[in-house]
Amino acid sequence: MTLSRSDFEQSVIGARDTWFINFYSPQCSHCHHLAPAWRALARELEGVIRIGAVNCEEDWMLCRQQNIHSYPSLMMYPQQTKYRGSRDTDSMVDYVLQQLPDVVIEI
Repeated sequence: MTLSRSDFEQSVIGARDTWFINFYSPQCSHCHHLAPAWRALARELEGVIRIGAVNCEEDWMLCRQQNIHSYPSLMMYPQQTKYRGSRDTDSMVDYVLQQLPDVVIEI
């Protein structure tokens, strides 16, 4: 899902959902290399968390507000933590799953 400043506050900051967001620039070669793994991640985590992307060339003010200074920057919300690991699908999925709260179901 592509996010913009107009919907970021309500969809991400004001929501209870967990998001993993790719802040990118279309001119960035590293962003282009990440794209296939990011799409695979989105397919694998569909229904588990929300996956989003922000084009920082089109929405530079949002990126500035979120303290994004390099591309791609991968951020978890609501934790607002930056992912610093390997950019392959398996590593990113492992990271996301580790960030999710444990759910306890009483029987």
